Amino acid sequence: MTTRHGTHSVHPNGPTTRPGQLSLILLGVAAASLVAMMAAAASGQTGGETFSDNWLLATLGLVIAAGALGAGIAASYAIFRRGERAVLVEITALFGLLATIFIVGEFFGPSH
Repeated sequence: MTTRHGTHSVHPNGPTTRPGQLSLILLGVAAASLVAMMAAAASGQTGGETFSDNWLLATLGLVIAAGALGAGIAASYAIFRRGERAVLVEITALFGLLATIFIVGEFFGPSH
């Protein structure tokens, strides 16, 4: 798409700000932890009665949650405060919103 300032796109693919780059890094950490958790579960690791019965799965779950939540916060900051227009950062903000909804639902939803 050509703009009046040249041939730069209005929505670049890659992030142009440091918070935008940080959001993609944190989302990558969450995705890598998710893959590690699936590999651990496939190798025979199982959960127990409480959250801390299997420390490997518990730690990976916390890293996934913290990475997704942090990515959403960094992406939201990049979009609203720094004017980030990258599509990947906008998608990362949606993943962070989804993670936030699930985390809030775990705390305030009906007990199992």
